[in-house]
Amino acid sequence: MVTASERLRVWRREVLMAIGLAPFVVASAPIVPGAFVGWVVIFNGVVTHLACAFGWRYCDYLRVIDTVVNVALCLTINALTHWQPKSLLLTMYVTLVWAINSPTVPTELGKQHADRAGIVRNWIATTCTLTRDARYARRKQARSVGVHIVLVQWTLCFLLVVHEYKWFL
Repeated sequence: MVTASERLRVWRREVLMAIGLAPFVVASAPIVPGAFVGWVVIFNGVVTHLACAFGWRYCDYLRVIDTVVNVALCLTINALTHWQPKSLLLTMYVTLVWAINSPTVPTELGKQHADRAGIVRNWIATTCTLTRDARYARRKQARSVGVHIVLVQWTLCFLLVVHEYKWFL
């Protein structure tokens, strides 16, 4: 059974990650004509994080969709940006930080199993299984909310701003 304090902790984590997407407004239309990537990131992220915050039964599907869309947008921006190879190197750094900050697989006893060798397997095991009961509150999208916001979300936002505003020529 999920306690009220666990629910509140999950709610706070997810709401903070949703609020952390606010800088993407800077890289979005109408500030930059034709810029839509930031709004897609904001919409996907806010819907996903708030669905998880409120324990929506299918929030795991949204996490998968959000991750796939973000990866596709990162690949697109890296293909179109003028700031190579720096953009690619920063994206690889963000990918590494995201992978290290991903949760580990819980064991049957509820303890975290630290198998860092299988990062993709861990992500699939912790994200791609549907929540069928109230255990959703024990799942984490990130081990550290601060690391996720500052080193993943904001770094990707910086790369989008560089792309949209043609900075760092």
